[in-house]
Amino acid sequence: MTGTTVELTALEASDSLLEDVRSLLEHHPASKLTGPGRPEAVPGVDPLLRACVALCYTAWEVYVEEALRETVEDLLNRHEAQTLPQALRDWVAGNAKTDPWAFAGDGWVDEVRNQLARRLDGNGGKYGFNTASTDGVITLYKQVLGYEPLTKVSWQGYSNSKVMRDIGTLVEVRGEIVHKGSTPGALNINGVRTWVAFVERLCRKFDSLLVKFRD
Repeated sequence: MTGTTVELTALEASDSLLEDVRSLLEHHPASKLTGPGRPEAVPGVDPLLRACVALCYTAWEVYVEEALRETVEDLLNRHEAQTLPQALRDWVAGNAKTDPWAFAGDGWVDEVRNQLARRLDGNGGKYGFNTASTDGVITLYKQVLGYEPLTKVSWQGYSNSKVMRDIGTLVEVRGEIVHKGSTPGALNINGVRTWVAFVERLCRKFDSLLVKFRD
């Protein structure tokens, strides 16, 4: 029997990756130890913790990309070419070889989708969206939508400046892991759990602002 591929929403895709991190942490030796003074780090398992942090970053990057695809697709489904956000119209027209809004029928829809795919995935030797840094995310969303939620994301106990700072730290740590196989500082299981909680809340707050933008 042939299986059916279920397309995940941006939040579902991010949540799935974070669930993988939780599963990995369950196999961390420190998670099996109890009692006062239990160690948070155990020799020989740093690679597991590094993999978990890298996955936390991936969950954020995947969310950023898929949420933008979802938003653009929602706009395409609910709008005519003339009523799309002006920033999106200008961005697509600026990258098209011919006027996309003059295409017959739904040709302009395909052009928008193709432009977005090239921006995110790269094409013809050009890299797409590389790093979900604060500047990268803000630039991407403002370029395509004329709107970016990131500078408005905050929650109780977490100001926007702290959100932005922690994204920067996550990007930095992930970069060290990928390029050097190490981290700027010590890693422990509770620290990784903190990253899981941060990315989960970050994606949900970002998503709620995007939903308001779509409406």
